[in-house]
Amino acid sequence: MEFRSDCATNQAGWAANYTSTTTPATCPIPTTLAATPTALTANLSWAAVSGVSAYEVSFKRTTASTWSTYTATTNSYVATGLTAGASYEWRVRSACSGATYSGYAGAAFITTDAPTTQIGTGAITVNQCEGVFKDSGGSSWNYNHYEDWTYTIAPTGSTGVTMVFSSFNIEANYDYLRIYNGPTTASPLIGTYTGTTSPGTVTASSGVMTLRFTSDNATYAAGWEATWTCVAAPSCTIASTVNALSGFKTDDFTANFTDNACTGTATRFYQVQDYNQTDWRCNAAAGFFNDSFIGTTLSTEWTSNSGTWSNSSNTLYQADDATPSGDNTNIYTPLTQANNATYLYTWSDMISGTGTNRRAGLHWFCDDATQSNRGNSYFIYYRVDNDKMQLYKVTANVFTMVLEVAATVDPNVWYTHKVLYNPTTGKVDIYRNNTFIGTWTDTAPLTSGNSISVRSGNCKYNVDNLQVFKSRSTTTAPVSLGSAAADMVRYQSPNATTNSGQISTLLLSNNTWTNTDTKGFLVDWTAPSTTTINDGTAADVDITTSANTLSANWAAATDANSGITTYEYSIGTTAGATNTLSWTNNGTATAFTQTGLVLSYGQTYYVNVRATNGAGLTSISSSDGILLPCDMASNLAVSSITTTSASVAWTAVSGATSYTVRYR
Repeated sequence: MEFRSDCATNQAGWAANYTSTTTPATCPIPTTLAATPTALTANLSWAAVSGVSAYEVSFKRTTASTWSTYTATTNSYVATGLTAGASYEWRVRSACSGATYSGYAGAAFITTDAPTTQIGTGAITVNQCEGVFKDSGGSSWNYNHYEDWTYTIAPTGSTGVTMVFSSFNIEANYDYLRIYNGPTTASPLIGTYTGTTSPGTVTASSGVMTLRFTSDNATYAAGWEATWTCVAAPSCTIASTVNALSGFKTDDFTANFTDNACTGTATRFYQVQDYNQTDWRCNAAAGFFNDSFIGTTLSTEWTSNSGTWSNSSNTLYQADDATPSGDNTNIYTPLTQANNATYLYTWSDMISGTGTNRRAGLHWFCDDATQSNRGNSYFIYYRVDNDKMQLYKVTANVFTMVLEVAATVDPNVWYTHKVLYNPTTGKVDIYRNNTFIGTWTDTAPLTSGNSISVRSGNCKYNVDNLQVFKSRSTTTAPVSLGSAAADMVRYQSPNATTNSGQISTLLLSNNTWTNTDTKGFLVDWTAPSTTTINDGTAADVDITTSANTLSANWAAATDANSGITTYEYSIGTTAGATNTLSWTNNGTATAFTQTGLVLSYGQTYYVNVRATNGAGLTSISSSDGILLPCDMASNLAVSSITTTSASVAWTAVSGATSYTVRYR
């Protein structure tokens, strides 16, 4: 029962009798109700009812006639969209089997006043996946002066929070609502809103959204109404990783990836970089690009065509925001782009300066970057002063806008961009901070380009981490090494522990991006140097007197990329042959003495040394040969001399199997 009276006439009232039953309720009423209000929310709780898995929760302003009703699956609920400093009633009942409900249990609470700079700023946090967000005056009243508070929406396990505003009206240029992509006001700023320009639909891709409202001491207005929803963490998490890259790579190879697109259709991308002992770059002739702008000077790959470009604080920086000199700046770099893959262009940027028509972005698939609009190309502009993303196609150096999307673009704020272009289908997909912005399909797509170009107008412009990836259709991709024009890795490791190649991968599925995974690898495609071998134990000798032992020594071989790991030696009767002794491990020693041989007199023997580097490549060197000679005959004696014959004899020579006798 509920009784209300007004502040005027009263009457005698009533009298009644009642009876009750002690029969246990088949659907028990919740008990022990409690409420913990803030200015804009209230945490409502009650004792759990045994056997009940859901509850119906309702609340309303005390003066209202309509209840707001929700379903809770636990014994608590957070009421949102409340008016500050207001009296509320709330009630809860158990939802039992079928359509059976218990009776209501009810209570009341009063929300606190809105936090202000006079009574103290405040912070409110809610963990629900959906709710209502209103200003402190709610639907019926204006907000207050001096307000200063934050409102953080942090649903457990969320991967995204989306806020949709149905109305928005605050004092222009004095009262502000700021929205951040994260748990604090130190998180990336999504946008700053004032006046009657609604934020519309805003998404925090981090899974947490923080809103901060401030008002001054003068004019106030009706405020806003909005609702939010979240994207719950998926039961399956998309992922893409580069499989382990072990040992040295000595030739072209196939990289393997582990991709998990869950139930979505994946677009897979990869990139190959090489290390020139100063910076990680890509071979533009292979269709990849990478510049992190490390250092104080720009790479010689860049050509500044117009504008004032430099490397400032490890970013690409364009300083001219004047008109007309800074209206169409151009710095470009070669990049081979062909009709054999979908290209991913990604970069971070910040637009600043004092211009009134500030805009900046990137050209791709340019065929003549020296022209004012880069010949034939596409380019994207983000505009600060009217909050737009614009996509253009350039034909014969004349551009046409083909897509325009409203997008908050704040000055002095860093954004990260991803643009996909498929030259086969002509489709362009655009993302900012990993949030989908828009798409357009060219029915007559460009199928080749030789450069990309950074462009700005009427602004100062910073660019960082400019990269170009290519798509792969499977979980493998080719990687080429060497000095050919389009080889992906052009440099070898400078030593046995420093990578000179690395592979990156990322994946897009259901408009969700994975993080980039990168793994490096060692490179050595050259064999060790050959060496000079000395027969004998010191300086080179040409004759040995032993029929069972040979020795040799040599200068150490060299390998600048992976070092020498081992030597082997063999012995043969020709250079490189192993018919006397097969290959024998000698560790890293550069000399040996081999006993137990069976050598033939009168035979020359060659020592061979095989040097192996850390990459498993080998070189073979051979000595100039060492001879085991026969001894000379001695004690010659001539007898039985006649006019037609004579007998000749000598002492037998050990090991000799025949003799050659000459006379005249």
